[in-house]
Amino acid sequence: FQAEDGIRDYKVTGVQTCALPILDGLFTQSNYGIVTKLGLWLMPAPPAHRTFMVQWHRDDDLPRAIEALRPLHLSNTIPNFGVLANATLILSSLCRRADLYDGPGAIPQAVAEQAARERGLSPWVYLFSLYGRQEQVDLDTPHVTRELEKSGATVIPNVHDPMQSNELSLQTFSLFNWVGGGGLAWFSPVAPARGADCARQTALARQVMGRHGLDFMTSMTLNGREVLNVMPMVFDRSSLAATLAARQCFNRSEEHTSELQSPCNLVCRLLLEKK
Repeated sequence: FQAEDGIRDYKVTGVQTCALPILDGLFTQSNYGIVTKLGLWLMPAPPAHRTFMVQWHRDDDLPRAIEALRPLHLSNTIPNFGVLANATLILSSLCRRADLYDGPGAIPQAVAEQAARERGLSPWVYLFSLYGRQEQVDLDTPHVTRELEKSGATVIPNVHDPMQSNELSLQTFSLFNWVGGGGLAWFSPVAPARGADCARQTALARQVMGRHGLDFMTSMTLNGREVLNVMPMVFDRSSLAATLAARQCFNRSEEHTSELQSPCNLVCRLLLEKK
């Protein structure tokens, strides 16, 4: 869609259903609907699956990562969303912020990346699974590996990730221990699944969060033609100053997202509200 001023309107083309009448959000992302009965369709356990960890070794590899992953998702070679996380988010499940940095403001990117490398991790880590018949998984493995390695990535097969195999785990909740205090808000703008767009959105988010003293974290999910940039804002809720800074950061993030013409999804203000 091309607007009159020549700027593409990604609110229409970025997400398939965002410009159409759809009531799902009343029940999934607001309190305007009351759920009285719920049915959940479960995916039958596949006969085989193989989970991969893919690492890109430079922060500016993000555009190459998105460009490499998009065709693999559009062809359904990679059948699940997967998660593309930055180093700081990965570190939140391994240690506390105070173990790495006790200075003012957001943790410096160089500090986070160095801590990640000391633990065998890179600035960008992507976890995904291939599943189906064993012969299909074996057939797709070399193709996926080859295509991702073309982008400069290191591909590690046969890793274990509870979230990829439907295992119950409390590991995700370690995010609350990053700074302590139990403050958390989720901000998730959508971007076209193109490297330049994702890099621009991510750079802006990092800038806004850093300006308000919040550590930049993201876990992107690739949904074919669009990327859901899931960014947690973690703060000490027992601190009034930290809570106000998080609230201001959230508001500014919404304003900047609107300027980029990116629709928002999965926005949660729950732990920002006044008590």
